[in-house]
Amino acid sequence: MRLLSASPLTPKLNSLFCGFLLFAGSLHSEDLVVVVSGGFDEHDTFSEMESFLRASLGDVAEVRSGDFSNFYSEETQAALEGADLVVIARTSKSKDYADGVGLGYNTLSIPVVVLSSYIARSESGLLGWYNGTVSDFRETTSGSEVDVTEAGIELFGGSVDEKRDWHESPGDTFNAAGLGDPGDGEVLAEIEGGILVARWRKGDAPGNPFAAGVDVFPGERLFFALDNDPRSTYLDQEEFVNLTPAGREALVKALLAIRP
Repeated sequence: MRLLSASPLTPKLNSLFCGFLLFAGSLHSEDLVVVVSGGFDEHDTFSEMESFLRASLGDVAEVRSGDFSNFYSEETQAALEGADLVVIARTSKSKDYADGVGLGYNTLSIPVVVLSSYIARSESGLLGWYNGTVSDFRETTSGSEVDVTEAGIELFGGSVDEKRDWHESPGDTFNAAGLGDPGDGEVLAEIEGGILVARWRKGDAPGNPFAAGVDVFPGERLFFALDNDPRSTYLDQEEFVNLTPAGREALVKALLAIRP
């Protein structure tokens, strides 16, 4: 397994994080077919994403990658055949999912993960998971910047009084958290008041049902906002470049919580 590195890790940290992924993956045994939609042709980050998903989710039979922004295209429908989980990567461009072409993802009964606040928002015919926009204050990632909510304590542990350091800070800002009403969704973690992690269970209403095109979700939904550095002109690195080992562990826990 090739470990993803947000920054060079010490051998001890590498060993600890690798061990956590192997343990987490061993908790499940069912083979999964995972569809990952993103801009991998431009940024060549798919190998890192695939390695991460295989290590964190356990037995993965197949990972299918491509630009599946248009839910209704023949290519996307073919990729979704027999799929168990969908991940919309941070390398995706929100304009490609706009004007309703991505709304079909809201109708899926399988779990769907979105790693970009720009795609989960309700503006411009996007997915409408929360009723609002992206935060405009570009939150700092220096030090311990994440607040886990009461709803998130069961998943992430610790206490609400404990600040978490989930991000490296190559640019010293985070772009971007969500800002708005998540409907029935539970906000699990925040960064300076913006939505960092949220979960909708089967039967939960999105923040903007009209924009989302569904009154309730027919399956699990996970929003876990990542920084924009996978598309950054000054870094152009892999999907998880800004996550510390603690941040990657949090993402693994969130993925396992909705894993079929």
